[in-house]
Amino acid sequence: VGSEMCIRDRRRFDETALALVPRDSLFFGGRSSDMAVSYESTMDLLRAVGTAAGRDYTQIISQFEQKAGVDFKKEVVGSLGSTSIGYFNLSQVPSLMALATGTAYENVTLVEVADEQALTSAVKKMAAYAQAEPASVSMLVPMAPAASVETTLLGDIVVYSVVPQGSQFVSPSLAVAKGWLVYGNSKEAVVAAIDRLIAPAASVRDSTDFLRARSALSKEPSQLAYLNLDNAIDIFYEAFLPNLAHTIDEAYREGKIDFNSSSLPPAFRVKKNIDGISMAVTTAGNLVDIELYLSLIHI
Repeated sequence: VGSEMCIRDRRRFDETALALVPRDSLFFGGRSSDMAVSYESTMDLLRAVGTAAGRDYTQIISQFEQKAGVDFKKEVVGSLGSTSIGYFNLSQVPSLMALATGTAYENVTLVEVADEQALTSAVKKMAAYAQAEPASVSMLVPMAPAASVETTLLGDIVVYSVVPQGSQFVSPSLAVAKGWLVYGNSKEAVVAAIDRLIAPAASVRDSTDFLRARSALSKEPSQLAYLNLDNAIDIFYEAFLPNLAHTIDEAYREGKIDFNSSSLPPAFRVKKNIDGISMAVTTAGNLVDIELYLSLIHI
C-alpha cells in the first residue's frame, strides 16, 4: 500500500512544516501526498484486515457517518491539503509504566487543511454525535473502554478529547487550528502543538545533528523521517537498562555473553559520535528511491 501511494503520488514534501516539530523530538516523519489516494488505500487495507478478522470495518465507518451526518471522504478528506507530519516528543525520560500508558510523551500528527471552515463543521458534527452517543466511540474502536467526549476552548479554537472512564491510558484529542488538523495522544499534547502554531518555538530545524544528517539526503524528497539517537540512548540507559541489568549480569555469570552491565560504555560516550538516523523517499517515474543516513564512529 505504501509503495503504491508513493508511485501514484509524486510531490515534494514541504519542509517548512518541520518548524512544527519540537527540536528534541525522539522521532518525526513527514510526507506530501494526495489525501484522497491515501484514504482509498487505507480503506482497501481495512477491507483486507476486516476480511481476515471477520469484521467489516468499512461498514462500521459508514454507520458512524450516517448517524453523525458526515460524508467523511467529502467533508473531512476533501478538506485536507497534501502535507502531513507526525512526531514523538519526550519532555523527560519516562518510566516504563509511563511509556506503556502513554502519559509521558507527546505523539502528535498534523495535517495541512485546505478548507478550514468545512473541516471545522464536519468535526463539530462528529463530536456532537459522539457526545450524545458515547457508545459511538466504542463502535469505532471496539477495544476502547467506555469514554466521553469533552471540549476545551482555547480562544476560538476547540479541542475535542476522548476521555476513557476509569483509565490512566491515552486520551486522544484533536483540533482544527491555524490551517492544520492537530491530532494527539492527549489534550496536553494537542494544546502544546497549537501553542507552537501560534508562537513558533525551537524546532528540529535548529538541531545541528538533524541538519548534518539532512544534508546527506535528497534535496526534494516526498517523505522524510528522522530518529534522534541521543534521546533513544537516554531512554535505553534510564528506562530500560536498570530493568535489564540483572538479566545481563546473570547471562555474563553463566558464560552466555562476554560483558556485564557495568562494562557498558556510559551514555555520554555513546552519544558523542553519533548524529541520528534519517531517511528520505524520492520518486521518479515509476521508481522509488529510499535513502538512509547513519553516522556512527567506533565508540
